[in-house]
Amino acid sequence: MTTFDLIRSFAETHRYLGYAILFFGMLVEGETFLMVYGVPTHLKAFDWGDAFIIAFIGVTISDILWYCLGTFLKKRYPNSRFLNISERRVRKYFPDFENKPAKSLFMSKFIAGTNHATLMLAGLLKINFKYFLKLQIIISFVWVTFF
Repeated sequence: MTTFDLIRSFAETHRYLGYAILFFGMLVEGETFLMVYGVPTHLKAFDWGDAFIIAFIGVTISDILWYCLGTFLKKRYPNSRFLNISERRVRKYFPDFENKPAKSLFMSKFIAGTNHATLMLAGLLKINFKYFLKLQIIISFVWVTFF
Protein backbone atom coordinates (compact mmCIF):
# COMPACT_ATOMS: atom_id res chain seq x y z
CA MET A 1 0.00 0.00 0.00
CA THR A 2 1.47 3.36 -1.06
CA THR A 3 1.39 6.63 0.86
CA PHE A 4 -1.25 7.96 -1.52
CA ASP A 5 -3.46 4.96 -0.83
CA LEU A 6 -3.13 5.59 2.91
CA ILE A 7 -4.03 9.27 2.49
CA ARG A 8 -7.01 8.40 0.32
CA SER A 9 -8.20 5.69 2.71
CA PHE A 10 -7.91 8.00 5.73
CA ALA A 11 -9.71 10.86 3.96
CA GLU A 12 -12.50 8.57 2.72
CA THR A 13 -13.01 7.19 6.23
CA HIS A 14 -13.24 10.70 7.72
CA ARG A 15 -14.98 12.35 4.78
CA TYR A 16 -17.60 14.35 6.70
CA LEU A 17 -15.10 15.56 9.28
CA GLY A 18 -12.90 16.60 6.37
CA TYR A 19 -15.70 18.62 4.81
CA ALA A 20 -16.39 20.32 8.17
CA ILE A 21 -12.70 21.22 8.48
CA LEU A 22 -12.76 22.59 4.93
CA PHE A 23 -15.82 24.73 5.68
CA PHE A 24 -14.41 26.23 8.88
CA GLY A 25 -11.00 26.59 7.27
CA MET A 26 -12.56 28.68 4.52
CA LEU A 27 -13.93 31.02 7.17
CA VAL A 28 -10.45 31.67 8.51
CA GLU A 29 -7.82 31.13 5.84
CA GLY A 30 -9.22 30.06 2.52
CA GLU A 31 -6.19 29.79 0.24
CA THR A 32 -4.26 27.36 2.42
CA PHE A 33 -7.16 25.02 3.10
CA LEU A 34 -8.28 25.02 -0.51
CA MET A 35 -4.81 24.13 -1.77
CA VAL A 36 -4.38 21.43 0.88
CA TYR A 37 -7.75 19.91 -0.05
CA GLY A 38 -6.72 19.81 -3.68
CA VAL A 39 -4.47 16.80 -3.07
CA PRO A 40 -7.04 14.42 -1.56
CA THR A 41 -9.66 15.68 -4.00
CA HIS A 42 -7.29 14.91 -6.87
CA LEU A 43 -6.77 11.45 -5.34
CA LYS A 44 -10.58 11.07 -5.34
CA ALA A 45 -10.75 10.83 -1.54
CA PHE A 46 -13.16 13.80 -1.58
CA ASP A 47 -15.79 14.46 -4.18
CA TRP A 48 -14.79 17.42 -6.37
CA GLY A 49 -18.33 18.83 -6.51
CA ASP A 50 -18.90 18.55 -2.76
CA ALA A 51 -15.54 20.17 -1.97
CA PHE A 52 -16.29 22.98 -4.45
CA ILE A 53 -19.73 23.74 -3.00
CA ILE A 54 -18.52 23.61 0.61
CA ALA A 55 -15.53 25.85 -0.17
CA PHE A 56 -17.73 28.30 -2.09
CA ILE A 57 -20.31 28.55 0.72
CA GLY A 58 -17.56 28.88 3.33
CA VAL A 59 -15.71 31.66 1.53
CA THR A 60 -18.95 33.54 0.81
CA ILE A 61 -19.97 33.42 4.48
CA SER A 62 -16.46 34.51 5.45
CA ASP A 63 -16.68 37.52 3.12
CA ILE A 64 -20.00 38.52 4.68
CA LEU A 65 -18.55 38.20 8.19
CA TRP A 66 -15.58 40.44 7.33
CA TYR A 67 -17.93 43.00 5.79
CA CYS A 68 -20.09 42.91 8.93
CA LEU A 69 -17.02 43.36 11.11
CA GLY A 70 -16.23 46.52 9.17
CA THR A 71 -19.75 47.91 9.67
CA PHE A 72 -19.63 46.94 13.36
CA LEU A 73 -16.31 48.72 13.91
CA LYS A 74 -17.55 51.85 12.13
CA LYS A 75 -20.71 51.88 14.23
CA ARG A 76 -18.97 51.05 17.51
CA TYR A 77 -15.92 53.30 17.07
CA PRO A 78 -16.98 56.11 14.71
CA ASN A 79 -14.21 58.46 15.88
CA SER A 80 -11.40 55.90 15.95
CA ARG A 81 -8.19 57.47 14.73
CA PHE A 82 -7.00 54.17 13.22
CA LEU A 83 -10.24 53.62 11.30
CA ASN A 84 -10.32 57.23 10.08
CA ILE A 85 -6.71 57.00 8.83
CA SER A 86 -7.47 53.69 7.11
CA GLU A 87 -10.55 55.17 5.50
CA ARG A 88 -8.59 58.19 4.23
CA ARG A 89 -5.91 55.95 2.74
CA VAL A 90 -8.46 53.84 0.92
CA ARG A 91 -10.11 56.96 -0.47
CA LYS A 92 -6.69 58.26 -1.54
CA TYR A 93 -5.55 55.11 -3.35
CA PHE A 94 -8.99 54.01 -4.52
CA PRO A 95 -10.94 57.26 -4.94
CA ASP A 96 -13.82 55.47 -6.64
CA PHE A 97 -13.94 52.51 -4.21
CA GLU A 98 -17.32 53.47 -2.77
CA ASN A 99 -19.01 53.80 -6.16
CA LYS A 100 -17.15 51.04 -8.06
CA PRO A 101 -15.65 48.52 -5.62
CA ALA A 102 -15.72 45.57 -8.04
CA LYS A 103 -12.17 45.92 -9.35
CA SER A 104 -10.63 46.39 -5.89
CA LEU A 105 -12.60 43.53 -4.36
CA PHE A 106 -11.70 41.21 -7.24
CA MET A 107 -7.99 42.07 -7.13
CA SER A 108 -7.81 41.78 -3.35
CA LYS A 109 -9.21 38.24 -3.49
CA PHE A 110 -6.14 37.12 -5.44
CA ILE A 111 -3.47 39.20 -3.62
CA ALA A 112 -2.35 37.51 -0.42
CA GLY A 113 -2.92 39.53 2.72
CA THR A 114 -5.27 42.11 1.25
CA ASN A 115 -8.62 40.34 1.03
CA HIS A 116 -9.84 40.56 4.64
CA ALA A 117 -8.77 44.18 4.98
CA THR A 118 -10.54 45.14 1.75
CA LEU A 119 -13.73 43.35 2.81
CA MET A 120 -13.63 45.11 6.18
CA LEU A 121 -13.10 48.47 4.48
CA ALA A 122 -16.11 47.81 2.26
CA GLY A 123 -18.11 47.51 5.47
CA LEU A 124 -16.44 50.59 6.98
CA LEU A 125 -17.34 52.64 3.90
CA LYS A 126 -20.87 51.20 3.96
CA ILE A 127 -20.88 49.85 0.42
CA ASN A 128 -24.42 48.80 -0.51
CA PHE A 129 -24.74 45.30 0.97
CA LYS A 130 -26.86 43.83 -1.86
CA TYR A 131 -24.33 45.07 -4.42
CA PHE A 132 -21.47 43.79 -2.25
CA LEU A 133 -23.09 40.37 -1.88
CA LYS A 134 -23.74 40.05 -5.62
CA LEU A 135 -20.11 40.97 -6.35
CA GLN A 136 -18.74 38.60 -3.74
CA ILE A 137 -20.78 35.66 -5.01
CA ILE A 138 -19.35 36.14 -8.50
CA ILE A 139 -15.81 36.86 -7.27
CA SER A 140 -15.86 33.91 -4.85
CA PHE A 141 -17.09 31.56 -7.58
CA VAL A 142 -14.22 32.62 -9.84
CA TRP A 143 -11.72 32.40 -6.95
CA VAL A 144 -12.79 28.90 -5.83
CA THR A 145 -12.78 27.72 -9.45
CA PHE A 146 -9.28 29.12 -9.94
CA PHE A 147 -7.87 27.50 -6.81
